[in-house]
Amino acid sequence: MRRVVITGLGPVTPIGIGKEDLWGAVKNEVSSCGPIKSFNLPQYGNLQGAEITDFDISRFFQRDLQAGKVDRKLFNRIHKECDKAIQFAALAAKLALEDAALESPNSDNSIAVYLGNADGCVQLYERQIELAFQGLTKKIFNSFTGLLRPFGFFRARREFNQYKPLLAEENLEEFVAYLHEKFGTIHQLAPTRTIDFKLYSIPARVASLFNLHGPSMAVNSACASGLDAIGQAFHLIKSGYSGVDIAVAGGSEAPVSLEVLAALDNLGVISKTRPRPYDEDRDGFALGEGAGMVVLEELEHAKARSARIYAEVAGHAQSNDAGRNILVLHPEGRYLRKAVETALSESQIPTEHITYINSHGTATQECDRVETKVVKSVFGDHAYRLNISSTKPMTGHSFGAVGGIETIITCLAMQFSIVPPTLNLENPSPDCDLNYTPNHAVDRKIPAALITSMGFGGYNSALVLKKI
Repeated sequence: MRRVVITGLGPVTPIGIGKEDLWGAVKNEVSSCGPIKSFNLPQYGNLQGAEITDFDISRFFQRDLQAGKVDRKLFNRIHKECDKAIQFAALAAKLALEDAALESPNSDNSIAVYLGNADGCVQLYERQIELAFQGLTKKIFNSFTGLLRPFGFFRARREFNQYKPLLAEENLEEFVAYLHEKFGTIHQLAPTRTIDFKLYSIPARVASLFNLHGPSMAVNSACASGLDAIGQAFHLIKSGYSGVDIAVAGGSEAPVSLEVLAALDNLGVISKTRPRPYDEDRDGFALGEGAGMVVLEELEHAKARSARIYAEVAGHAQSNDAGRNILVLHPEGRYLRKAVETALSESQIPTEHITYINSHGTATQECDRVETKVVKSVFGDHAYRLNISSTKPMTGHSFGAVGGIETIITCLAMQFSIVPPTLNLENPSPDCDLNYTPNHAVDRKIPAALITSMGFGGYNSALVLKKI
C-alpha cells in the first residue's frame, strides 16, 4: 500500500507569508483580525476581517524571474491582470515547492495540482461587473441627455415610458433585447475577462506558471474546499492513479468584496466585535484571505530524494448533511461524525492516540456547538484529554483556503510539539466544555492530529495526520 507524506509547506496568510513567519506569529499568539479596511462600510457596522495588507507578488518572484525559472510573460499576466486568489495561489505553490526542494521540475513531470476555492475570483468579477455597469449607465445617460434639448421633453418621456414596463422581473428577456437594440450588442457590455475569474483558472494558472503537467483540478466544497483538495490529492497518490507521486494541493481565496460582505452580514455569520470561538458571546468569524498549499509525496519517492517529511497523511473522508436547508448544520453533527470516523478508520490510528484537533471553529453559535458534540461522540472520555483549537482568530476565516492553512499550522504544531491557542476565549460557553487551549499556546507532543472543515452546502471534511 502506497503511503503519502507532506514534504513542503507554502502559507500565504495575514499573520505571515512563509512557514517561519506564520509559525512565529502562531507561537506568539498574534492576531490579524480587526475592522475591514478595504472598504468604508459604516452602514454595515464594525465588520471584522483579516486582510493581507500591501501585498505585491512581484517582491517574491524577482530572483526567479532573473534566473529564468518562471516565464516572464506568464508571471506578468498573473501580476498585472489576475485576481488576488490566483496571485495568492501562485505564491503559496512557489513556497511549497521550494520548501520541498522541487523548484525546477523537469518538463515531462506528472506533478498534480489540486486547488480548493469557494468563491472564485470574486474581486476581479466584481470589478468587471462594475465596469460593464458603468459602460451601460454612460450609454443610457448620453442617450437621454441627447433627448433633453429644447423641446425634447416629450420625446424623452415617450422613450422612458417605452422601456419602463421592461424593468419588471418577468420582462427581463425583453429588457435585455431592448438594451441590445438601443445601445449595441450585449457583448459590448459584458465583462471581457470571463476566463480569469472562473474557479478553474486558479489551478490552471498555477500549473502553467510552474510547468506542472500532472492531473489538475479545481475543488469547490465551500469552506471545506482546501481540506478536500488535500484529501483528494492524497487519495490520488495513494491509489497510484496516472502514475502521480507528487501533488501540490491546498486552497486559495480572496473573498473580501462588497458582494461577499453583504451576503455574510445578511446571514449573520461575520463578527462585528471580534472572533471568539467556543465563547458564550461569540458572534461569528473575521473574513480572511490568503492561501495554503502543501506538497504531498509518495513516501518511498520522498525517501529516495532525502526529502524532509513533516507528517504522513493517514486518512481523509468527506460527507454531506444533505439537509433541506443547505445553510443549516445537522443538529447532532451526524455526518461530520461520519467523515471523522471514516478518516480515522482509514488511518488505523486509535482515537486515544490523537492528541490535537485543529477544529473548524468559526465562532458561530451553531457550528461550535455541533462540532463539540461530534468530538464527544467520536472520542468519548478521551475528548476531555484532547487539546483542541481554532486558529481562525489569528488568520481569519478564508473559506476555501483555510483548510490548507490549517493543515500547515498543524504540521508545524506537530514538528515543534506546541499546540496553538484559541484566542479571545474568555467566557466559555456551557455547551462547549472541552479543552480549547484558550488564549495561550501549550507544549504537548502531537503524535497524531485531526483537522476538520465544514461548509455551506452541508460539506464536511476530516483529515488525519501522524508523525513518522
